[in-house]
Amino acid sequence: AYVVNGGSTHLVGRNLVASLTSFDPLGDGTENESGLKLAHDGKTSTAWLTSCYDNRYFGAKQGVGVIVKLDGPATGRLALTFPGVPWNVEIYAADAPAADLAGWGKSIARDTSSKATTAALTLDTSSQYLLLLLREIGRDPGCNKLNPYRGGFSEISFGA
Repeated sequence: AYVVNGGSTHLVGRNLVASLTSFDPLGDGTENESGLKLAHDGKTSTAWLTSCYDNRYFGAKQGVGVIVKLDGPATGRLALTFPGVPWNVEIYAADAPAADLAGWGKSIARDTSSKATTAALTLDTSSQYLLLLLREIGRDPGCNKLNPYRGGFSEISFGA
């Protein structure tokens, strides 16, 4: 079950997220890997953040994101909290992680917002790996004028 508290959606019960890995297929292969623990620490005040970009759509990149490994193949509810707006995220599912976007197949869900910092999606495709691909991010005052855009995830949880 999920509860909404102060504008964020939290999982109540068993969280099936086993580990997180960054996904940056058209970059150096990783994106702020050391900060991933902040996207799954139970605190919406912390976040895994992308690098700063000159374009809200990542320029020539297809996007960047996070690969979520679940305890095992599952269907359920994915709850996401974002550090800012706007954001656009696509969700992909697979039995094994792929190194490039084509290896993930077609997206199974997507959501976007220019106002809300939370999303809750029901995923009916059973899989052990999910790719949360950010396609759009907003301005971040922590970035510079040449690269003013950054996004991320404040919290990621998944429950059956």
